Amino acid sequence: MQAPYVGCRSPAKVPWPDGLRNLPKPPRRIIGRTAELATINAVLDKGNAVVLHGLAGVGKTTLAVHVGAQELVKRRPVWWINADSRALVDSGLRELTIALQPTMTRAQRLADPREWALQWLAAHEDSLVILDNVTNPSDFAYLSARTTSSRFLITSRQGTGWGHLAYPLELGLFTREEARELMIITLLDYGHQYSYAGLRELCDELGYHALAIEQASAYISHAGITPRSYHGLLRKFPAAMYRAAAEGHEPSRTIAPVLDTVMDRLNHPLSCEILRIVAWYASADIPGDLLKGLSEPPAVVGALGQLAAYHLITMNGENISVHRLVQALARTADEDSHHRRQEAIDHARERATRILIGAFLDSCSEGADLERRHRLMPHADALLAHTGPASRTAATAQLHEISTRRLRVPPACSDQRILDQKILARNWPV
Repeated sequence: MQAPYVGCRSPAKVPWPDGLRNLPKPPRRIIGRTAELATINAVLDKGNAVVLHGLAGVGKTTLAVHVGAQELVKRRPVWWINADSRALVDSGLRELTIALQPTMTRAQRLADPREWALQWLAAHEDSLVILDNVTNPSDFAYLSARTTSSRFLITSRQGTGWGHLAYPLELGLFTREEARELMIITLLDYGHQYSYAGLRELCDELGYHALAIEQASAYISHAGITPRSYHGLLRKFPAAMYRAAAEGHEPSRTIAPVLDTVMDRLNHPLSCEILRIVAWYASADIPGDLLKGLSEPPAVVGALGQLAAYHLITMNGENISVHRLVQALARTADEDSHHRRQEAIDHARERATRILIGAFLDSCSEGADLERRHRLMPHADALLAHTGPASRTAATAQLHEISTRRLRVPPACSDQRILDQKILARNWPV
């Protein structure tokens, strides 16, 4: 094999130098993730690529760093590339060439060293390239085609479009106990010396989300407050607290800007609007047909597909689920976010309300399905619970009236008593 530049050594003859590493600092410990780690190692050991995908902030990068550190312990070459764009992937390959060929002349560096890096990877089957935060599968496709014998670990917020390029592995949320353990350990790491009161309830509020727990733990420790106090601030001042970074921490690595970055990638005209609408409903079992009046069916299906691809929603047959933290952010007005201006939030709440009013009225018609009305109740409850006194409108008052006092079924229905009990158990002052 000939080196692509005069004076450069053949890639196949260049070994990995002892001590060469560009891996970020690995985590001190990994909470859970046992099954995911076993799958990643099994796929990589076969010389295949893995794409670790999931909701932004669930810990994909942390797990990838841990895997890279394990590979270094095994004395295998590991090269880390920040892969937000194709240009950054190319830059990472150039840096690999320069790291392996430090004596390259300036003239040689002016040429594109990517080819040499690709040849080196193809010749060293034990090497591992970690591509962090790949935006588009096509940014990896050319690497896959050129280096079929190399191993790749990819992290991406996009879960679709990988096809034959890499083995897809979704990284989900922590369990309740894992989230609690992570918060305790993180608080200890930050030197927290105060009460842990309210820790479990705060983990519930944050939806067992890794980045949210890290952000909260850092803030709690540096502010010298309790988890319960942080929880109170979060409920009273959500826009500020979702952006609040502890002293010395990167503001861009807080929940609000991370979600806004994902929303920036939603290029379907309906995607952000749908996300803001479903943010007002209960987090699970949202009937997908509630959204059918937003646009033509292909447009609605396309927008839902894009939201699901970025893990902002989950499609369960005909129903939709949304992570509670995503919902909380999507319905929180924030003038620093062009996706969540007050006008857009108010419009989405009004539209979500009108949609439910229409669905309840349809469900009250003669012969309508009683179960349909039962399934709408949690979503009306959630919307009304999220609507404070200052935000109540004629539409929310109408929804309250229709969903509680005027909801009736045909007299012959044996479930009338059960339905009335559900209605009487609800209390939302108009």
